[in-house]
Amino acid sequence: MSLRIYAAGSGPFLDALKSALAGQQIDEAPASLLSLSLGEKACLLVSASDPRRPEAHELAGAGLPVVELFDQEDEIPSGPASDPPAAHLRNPREIWLAIRLSLLSSRTKTLASSLSGPWAHDARGALGIARMALQLLTMSAGAEPSSPVRKVESGVTRMGFTLERLPDQVALALDLPLGPPPPSIFRDLGVYLTHLKQIHPHRPIQLEGESAMSTTASAAFIPTAAGFVDLALHLSAARGSLRIAFDAARGLEFECECPERRAPWDFEGTLQAEDILSRFAAQVPFRLLEGARRALRFGSPFSIEFSSGSFVARASASRAADSRG
Repeated sequence: MSLRIYAAGSGPFLDALKSALAGQQIDEAPASLLSLSLGEKACLLVSASDPRRPEAHELAGAGLPVVELFDQEDEIPSGPASDPPAAHLRNPREIWLAIRLSLLSSRTKTLASSLSGPWAHDARGALGIARMALQLLTMSAGAEPSSPVRKVESGVTRMGFTLERLPDQVALALDLPLGPPPPSIFRDLGVYLTHLKQIHPHRPIQLEGESAMSTTASAAFIPTAAGFVDLALHLSAARGSLRIAFDAARGLEFECECPERRAPWDFEGTLQAEDILSRFAAQVPFRLLEGARRALRFGSPFSIEFSSGSFVARASASRAADSRG
């Protein structure tokens, strides 16, 4: 299926565009750009001086593939990548790169929307039925924590949490807007940490501020806490102790006993969110990446301090901690 290109601009603009993209079929856009149907194999090229430019920007804001073309190079927006992508009208290479970027951006936004919508709904439904069946088995069999039924139940819960976090992880990784908070397996931080203690019965886990952990506000810290937990499991012995404190005003503090750490974590010092993403990204557990990216997105304090025998991670309670966008 070939690419279909629509162009919105004056007669001279259309002539220059056809000259730049010689051999490419270009259709003139309708009077109302909002009536255009742009799929995965269609793109709108709009002149920066066309009066329909606001409509083109509205289409781009809705995630549709749009490229803005400028007649003068010094008019092209500088700095961070523009949205929609921009290019010089008489530079074919720039135009094709901008078209490619616009199409990829549109498809990525569509994928992210699907992950947080129909895909997530179907996955939660299937896992919900599995959890219900396991709970019935557990009640009827009176299963012990170490029983096969309990282990399967823990595995299904972990899978559900992984699927639940996937849309936000994709959006944060690709710098896309976050959708509305998904229904969560864990209603608050306290429920998540209770689950943690159940699946690690031999690891000493000390909780401080349990009443605050049971509040609705604490739920915003679950993804960050999960990242700290994954780092702790990666760096500490099976019976290494954990201390987790939460306060609505001060936020989350997480301490892990880990005197013998593997590279590249075998140092003493403090890492901020930016350090984690720039220096250690390849070795960072994926849940910790989500927490660091979220902190950078909203400007929330986030740090991990490594000493000779432990690390202490902190995430500040701030208005941005539970923001979406």
